Amino acid sequence: MKTIRIDFCDFWPGFQKDDNRIYNLLKTRYAVELHDRPDFVIYSSFGHHHRLHSCTRIFFTGESHRPDFTTCDYAFTCHYLDDPRHLRWPLYSFYYQPDILLRDRDNVDEILAAKTHFCSFIASNTRHPRTTRKRNDFFHRLSRYKKVDAGARRKRSSNPWPRAACRSTGAIR
Repeated sequence: MKTIRIDFCDFWPGFQKDDNRIYNLLKTRYAVELHDRPDFVIYSSFGHHHRLHSCTRIFFTGESHRPDFTTCDYAFTCHYLDDPRHLRWPLYSFYYQPDILLRDRDNVDEILAAKTHFCSFIASNTRHPRTTRKRNDFFHRLSRYKKVDAGARRKRSSNPWPRAACRSTGAIR
């Protein structure tokens, strides 16, 4: 089994270098060594320590940041990018096994009949005026098409509802 030396940096607080999806996937094919002089550094968007490494840099994020290919060699993000150096890897799939993410063959008509609302809109971050304006414009345009349930403080169009209750009922299409 080939040995590879890797390191992780600039991840969120509590990230475990020796117990995460990337590390565990690599262990199935390679003898993986965590090393301070790695062959590959895998980094996220919560710092700048990756710039200290001169090895192959692999960017991973579940945030809305797009990869800067002047800084990284490869990237895993939630975006749909047409670039051979990029792999779409949404954050939810980082935490769950593939069999949990796949559905059995459900009765589609029965599922749709149980859906009583068009969609929901939850947003309260107003720190970025340009983004907030675009998001609000989208909300209003979509609301002209069909009623949108908005449970956030700024755009409440229905009674406030806890997020867990909304997810568990499955009422939203």
